[in-house]
Amino acid sequence: MEAQKLQLVVRNCVQKTLELVLRARVPLGRGTPNHWFNLESEEVACVRDRLEGWKQRISQPLQLDIFIDTSSSAVRAAVGAQPNEPHLVLLERWTLRYEPAPHAPEAIGWPTFYKRFMVLLRSLAAFLRLMPAHRLASSLGRLGHASDAPALGFRVCIGGPHGGRSSEASPEAAPLDFAAGVSPQQHAFSPPDSTHGKLRIAVSYRPPSLFTRTARPAAAAVRCSSDRMSAALIANYLPTEGARQPPAVATLDEAALGADGSNPRFGLLPRPASAPHAPSPPVGLPSS
Repeated sequence: MEAQKLQLVVRNCVQKTLELVLRARVPLGRGTPNHWFNLESEEVACVRDRLEGWKQRISQPLQLDIFIDTSSSAVRAAVGAQPNEPHLVLLERWTLRYEPAPHAPEAIGWPTFYKRFMVLLRSLAAFLRLMPAHRLASSLGRLGHASDAPALGFRVCIGGPHGGRSSEASPEAAPLDFAAGVSPQQHAFSPPDSTHGKLRIAVSYRPPSLFTRTARPAAAAVRCSSDRMSAALIANYLPTEGARQPPAVATLDEAALGADGSNPRFGLLPRPASAPHAPSPPVGLPSS
């Protein structure tokens, strides 16, 4: 019974991982809502069909490749494609592997066990937005669904890079890999549990330095513009009749002019005798 529950959690975590990555990168149709691990997502039917065989032996490694067709010169420039790179440029390679424990699971604390997988998936969802392909996917998404608009594609392999691919991946089965001269960056997520087996999730991705970014306005120009706006607002400011004016604050030099023995160290003006209700001293200063 414990083993079945364990496999169920691992299977759903792996499926959720693939679907989170694909929904963040590839334009896909709407899917059935999935609320596993208190993290809402939409299922990807073709991927779940692809994993039917894998569910029988979840220790098989999985690989998810995210790529883009750079037949267009503008797209090649956007991803910084090298002259020796093919038209299919690999952007991300996700690897998932579950290593079962050598002994049968028993006495699993399910609430804590389940929460650890929740933390893993939330960390992954946050990291997806920090990767360079996120900006590219967002830019392409704003182009709409035009037939000639470039889009990211994917390929799912079971048992390694030669284990097959998803039927929705690409019309061609061209080999995918990072080109020579492109040193991918890597990130590995900590396994959520090590007592009852380890689920290892890692990603290699195209370095951010190769992507073309839109130049932002210089900070100095922004400050100058802000200063001009502030000056215009102050110059045109006319206080309304009866508007509350800020109280005058005594300075040390003004206090030194007093002749009634007030202590100039605290910056207190002499209190006129004709004022029955003199204003209180500034906050933080002792009253006379």
